[in-house]
Formats: sequence, C-alpha cells, structure tokens
Amino acid sequence: MRAWIRALYPPDDARVWDSLQPDRLAERFLGQHLDRHPRLLESLLPGSGPTQATRLLTVLTRAAAQPDLRDRLGPDLSALCAAHPGLLAAPALEVATRTENPGPLVEALRRVTDDPAVSGALLENLADRLPQHSHHLADVAAQLLLRLVQHHRNHIDGPVQLAPYARALDRASQRLAVLRRYEEGLDASREAVAIWRKLCARRSSPLIEDRAHLAESINGLSLRLAALGRQEESLTAIMEAVEIRGELASERPDRYRDDLAKSLNNLSVRLGRDGRATEALSAVREAVAIRRDLVAAQPEQYWFALSTNLTVLSTRLVAVGRYEEALAASEEAVETRRRLADSVPDAALPALAFSLNNLAVRLGKVDRREEALAAITEAVAIRRRLTVVQPTVYEPHLATSLSNLSSRLFALDRHEEAETAVREAVTIRRRLAADRPGMFIPLLAKALRKQADHLAELGRREEAEMAAAEAAALE
Repeated sequence: MRAWIRALYPPDDARVWDSLQPDRLAERFLGQHLDRHPRLLESLLPGSGPTQATRLLTVLTRAAAQPDLRDRLGPDLSALCAAHPGLLAAPALEVATRTENPGPLVEALRRVTDDPAVSGALLENLADRLPQHSHHLADVAAQLLLRLVQHHRNHIDGPVQLAPYARALDRASQRLAVLRRYEEGLDASREAVAIWRKLCARRSSPLIEDRAHLAESINGLSLRLAALGRQEESLTAIMEAVEIRGELASERPDRYRDDLAKSLNNLSVRLGRDGRATEALSAVREAVAIRRDLVAAQPEQYWFALSTNLTVLSTRLVAVGRYEEALAASEEAVETRRRLADSVPDAALPALAFSLNNLAVRLGKVDRREEALAAITEAVAIRRRLTVVQPTVYEPHLATSLSNLSSRLFALDRHEEAETAVREAVTIRRRLAADRPGMFIPLLAKALRKQADHLAELGRREEAEMAAAEAAALE
C-alpha cells in the first residue's frame, strides 16, 4: 500500500509521499475553518520561510476562490499579505501568475506598493521579481515601478545614484507601455536615455555595462516613439541601438547576442513600416538565427523570445509574397506559444492570441478557410477573457480579432455571422476613437468599410450606404 500511494503521489521533498495537488477537499476544509476563525491566518506565519509562504498562499488563494467564501476570505488574504510584505509580497507575485483567482493577491500587492512605509529595498526586490509578461499584474507592475522611480529620484545626491534611477525609468517605461500609457512611457524613456548618455560620456572609454544600458534604453525609446506614430524618429533610434548592440555582441557574444536579437526584431518592424521589405526580412532572419542558437542551449529561457521573432518573420515573408514560408513560421510560433500557455498562461495567453490571429490571416492567404476560422475563433475567445481583466489593454486587440473573424466567416459565405462580428468591432473602435481619435479613427473607418461590404452582401443596402458614408467622412 505504501509503495502504491508513493507511486500515485510522488514526493517533491523528503516526505514518503506527497499530497494530491490541488487538493480540493483540503482547500475546502481550510477555507471553511479560516472563515470561522480568521485570526488563525496570523498564527500560521511565525517560522515560515519563502517556500512555506508560497505554499500557504497557493492553498489560501485556491480556498478563497470558492464562491461562498470569496467575499470574506479574499479580503482577509489581501489584508494578511499587506500586513506582512517582507514575508508575503514576493511569494504573492509568484502565486498570482499561477492561479485562476489572483484578485486577493493583486489587491495586496497594490496596497504594498501604495504604502509609503515600504522600504526602497523591498520595492527593488519586488521589481526584480516581476514576471516579464503578466496581464494580471500589469497595473501593479506599473504602479510598483513608478513608486521605485520616485524613491530613486528622492535619493539622488550624486552620480552613483543615477544608474539605479535610470534603470527604474527604463523598467517603468516598459510597464507603462503595456497599459498603453505611451506618453508617460516616452517621457520616462527620454529621461533614461539622457542619463545613460551622460554616464557613458564620463569616461573616454565607457564601461561595457553602461553602453549596454544605453542600448536597452534607446531600444525602449524606439518602441515608445513607434507606438505614438513617430516612425522616422523610432527608426533612427533603433538603428543606433542595433549598432551599439552589434558591437557589444562582438565583444561579449555569450552576454549580448540575445539583446542584439531583440533590437534586430524591432528594427525589422520599423523597416517594414518604412516600406523597406528586403532589409526588414534580412534583419529578422538574423534575429531568428541568433535565437535558434540560444534555444538550442537554453530552451526554457529563450522559447518565448524565439516565438516573437517567428511572428515578425511571418509578417516580413508575407510582405515579399512568400506565403507558404510565412505560414510555416506562423505555425511554429503558435505551437511554441501554445506549449508555453499550458505552463504559464498568465504570461503566454496574450501572445498566443496574437499568434493565432496572425495564423488565421496566413491560412486565409493559402485558402485553408476552415482552419483559418478555427484559429481566429480561438483568438477571439482568449481575447474576450483577457478583456475582462484588462479592458483598456485588450479591447483594441479584441476588435482586431473580431474584424479578422468577420473576414474568415465572409470567406465561408456565413454573411450574417460575419456582419455580427464586424458590428461588434465597430462598436469597440467607436468607443476607443472617442478617447484617442488619432490612433483609432483610421481603424474605425476600416471596420466600417468592411461592415458596409457585409451589409451589401446581405441586401441591406441602406445600412451599407450609411456605414460607407461614415467611413468616407472619417478618412
């Protein structure tokens, strides 16, 4: 019997056997017990280390997800984490990315980053532990980095403090961009670039680390400029970043080749927008080659980055009319991101939806209509879920996928469904255009044109003419 149980529940420590995870009965029991005795939570903490704290939060978060306990146990869990940030804030970051009910932990982290009594050392520690991608933690991450920027700004009394301040600015810029707060992100990037240039100019031969930080900062500046439609400035910036990173990769390939691949990917996008299709394809091919080498040595660390390069490669191949190769690259990106979404959904689901949206377009180009519809239907479903969590971030993406869905349905002569999908896209883009006309009015006009075509196909001529007239007025 002992051997049988050990085989069913293999241990991860020195225990004879482990427990079933997740253990729904134990979570239910614990949740009900804590609901009756809320002070018990505090008694569980003394003597706990990081591993025990992570396990405790995992079980408590699952217990707090139960419908009849959520309203009471969730706030207790948030209060517990906020009261013990030194012990529980870092584990809360980890558990929040691995649970279906991160709300109490996200709320706790929000309180921690808002607390003026929290030390700069803890803020720095939490910033270092932030996952690179997380839609659940997007708001908290930006809030945390802005708080860290302010902390460093308040403690600058000489050149020594400039580097950590600039690093905080760079990280804050990236997190603000995730939330589409591009103007704030651009301001942070500009200030960071200016600091790194100043630090590099201190010596006749700048430190390799300072040059690397300058290149990273310029890369971020390029992305912020591009997001605001300033393509020429963005291209100039990324060309400088590639030049610096090319030099660094030659000097220290073990350390800086990945950074070079990142900037080559960005350069490819910028060149593509500038109509320089052949140069854009060459840049992303170099990035893919670098990342394949890195994946061969450290797959877990570089799979996601490679999938990003493959997505851009697919787009660049389409631009030069190589549709079958573009489809192969897109399929590989989806396969990689699907595997990652199974293990780290919080980080990989947005990227998977993006790749599925692209795959649907690629499949449509080679007339694989049913497969294209399946891909875009999955993308829409994922983006609906993401929009519930972060509507500001994901509604524009949902509208894009809905527009794509309408095209795939139209290709299969499912005109009523196609019109329904594009109508929802129009509704979303109309709302977005009211807040950000420069960015979303052209997209609204495009969706209205598509809606007019679908309405005309259905014989609804008057509505089609109204949609076309509105599109014309916006163009």
